[in-house]
Amino acid sequence: MSILWVFDIDDTLFRTSATVSVKKADGTSRQLSASEFNQYILETDEEFDFHQFQDAKLFRATSRPIENLWKTAQRTLSNIDKRPGSRVVIVTARSDMDDRDEFLRTFEDHGLDISKIHVFRAGNLGKGSSAENKKVIIRKLLKNSHYTEARLFDDHSPNLHAFLTLRHEFPNIKFKAYPVHKNGKLGKVTTL
Repeated sequence: MSILWVFDIDDTLFRTSATVSVKKADGTSRQLSASEFNQYILETDEEFDFHQFQDAKLFRATSRPIENLWKTAQRTLSNIDKRPGSRVVIVTARSDMDDRDEFLRTFEDHGLDISKIHVFRAGNLGKGSSAENKKVIIRKLLKNSHYTEARLFDDHSPNLHAFLTLRHEFPNIKFKAYPVHKNGKLGKVTTL
């Protein structure tokens, strides 16, 4: 059995202090956490500023692993060779960071061998919601391999739902969606 393991970053693997600014045309702004951003709908006179989410030094200085998910990722990666054809990836709603190496060192700092994991940045697609952008990336990963199962760990339910809709395109793959709650615990797994 070959499995595609997909982990999100913000509020799944790490707690971070980075915020997204919502800037209004009148010059005022407000800050949103990652979870608030996932729910926010821009008004016509607003735009997002992702500066903090691209700041690799801020990410490294403030990111703290969510213990049980971090251990799940570490265990999965250490056992990946036992499942030929399996792969661990990270798919984040973030776009490119301003310093790739600094960003990746954060994972190494906390004991995850990032040299064995590719980080896909859905924010670079700019096509729509994070759920749709992540779905595009996961679809490409599934098309280009022979996985029998795909698993997604994510704190944002629309991301999990979009992932599960891929079942219609890949009926021979078993899909498992693992919701991550604010307390860092896993919710009820949905399997299709």
